[in-house]
Parts: sequence; structure tokens; C-alpha cells
Amino acid sequence: MSNTHAPISKGLLCNAGAGAAAGVIAATFVCPLDVIKTRLQVQGTPQLPNATVKGSFIVGSLEQIVQREGLRGMYRGLAPTVLALLPNWAVEGQARKSRVRWYRHV
Repeated sequence: MSNTHAPISKGLLCNAGAGAAAGVIAATFVCPLDVIKTRLQVQGTPQLPNATVKGSFIVGSLEQIVQREGLRGMYRGLAPTVLALLPNWAVEGQARKSRVRWYRHV
């Protein structure tokens, strides 16, 4: 039996890995804001009596989450997000590199 599949190039895996890693890093930074957005949509505007920065809804919400649930509460939903979007980020990373390579030859 002969192998009719082309071997996967090292560059393809590196680009896909870089895209996936970039997506995970971005999701990690954005997750606390996503938690606030989701809770605002579901629960409405919370009362923030102990906000240290007056008038800052985001900072007050983050403080409230950390006080009630700890640091872990700020990252609720991160694992499902990463699992669902990891393949997408990998494909985007490879596609971006392929487009750059294609535009250089045009």
C-alpha cells in the first residue's frame, strides 16, 4: 500500500499552533470582561456599594466577583470557550500565514 497523502509540513503545524496559542492568550485576557458582560445580560445591573474606584462599573464588578468567588470566578467559562474555538484559532493562524505568503507572490 502506498501513502497517497502529502506529509504535513512543519510550517503548517507551527502556524496553526501559533494561531491557537494566540487565541488562548486573547481569551484568557478577555474572559473577566466576558463574565461581567454575561452576568449583566442575565442578572441586570448589580449594586456595587464597595467599589473603590467611584463610577467604575467594570472595576467594581471585578472586585465583587473576586470577593465572592475568588480569582477563579473571573475565569468561569474559559475552558468551554477554549475547547470550542481552539480549532478555529488554529485554522485562522494557518490561513493568515498562507494569505501573507500568497500576497507576496502577487
